[in-house]
Amino acid sequence: MDVLRYASETIQADGTFAFSNMAPGRYYMLSRTIPDDELNNPGSLPDWYDPEQRNELQREAKKAGVG
Repeated sequence: MDVLRYASETIQADGTFAFSNMAPGRYYMLSRTIPDDELNNPGSLPDWYDPEQRNELQREAKKAGVG
């Protein structure tokens, strides 16, 4: 059984990013641009919080072949 885990991280101005405290395993990676109004809204939930959005993220990552 594959356990799905989701994480998000901000990409720095120089294009670097880093994930920390993640369990070993295989991950799909998908980058997206978030509009400023969502990024600056503390009440905005990440895409992976909503079950429908999680499924869409997984489909997009698999389709892109970035696993």
